[in-house]
Amino acid sequence: MKSLFYSFLFFMITFSVDAQENLVFKETDSLKIDHEKIATVINFTFEDLAENEIIDSLRRKTKLHLNSLAHCMMLYSISKSMRLSEGEKKALENRVIEIAERFYSSNKYILFRKFRRNSDDRSMFIKDTFKGKKVAIILFGGNCVITRFDVLRGEIRAIFNTKMEALLSK
Repeated sequence: MKSLFYSFLFFMITFSVDAQENLVFKETDSLKIDHEKIATVINFTFEDLAENEIIDSLRRKTKLHLNSLAHCMMLYSISKSMRLSEGEKKALENRVIEIAERFYSSNKYILFRKFRRNSDDRSMFIKDTFKGKKVAIILFGGNCVITRFDVLRGEIRAIFNTKMEALLSK
């Protein structure tokens, strides 16, 4: 009986450690270059996201699937050039929130942070912890010139971060 108890305890500890593991690292550890790791993460697609009339219209207009962070960030950053309505921009924001929820439920915890030039660490893909969970930190920015595209991409990353941080704080 005692050995059965210890076996059960060992199984539960092992399972709980695996459950907290960030699967982003499993999927990117074999990649050597930070840009490849970042591309893998932001291009990760979720095929079964919620559909609505606005997203369908944007998909037809842009030929983008809008099921990855990369597609949403790209379209949001050119929203002014594309003359997107406030409703279309709001639909993209909601899509990014849904993508953040999917990343979280898939045990893929990522956050975006601004790159600081004076940092000793030149890596753009960092392993860190947030609220006791292992998180992949993706650094963006660091350019001397900030364009309106950078500002809009920053807005969409902030929306993603707000949702992911709320989920990680549970």
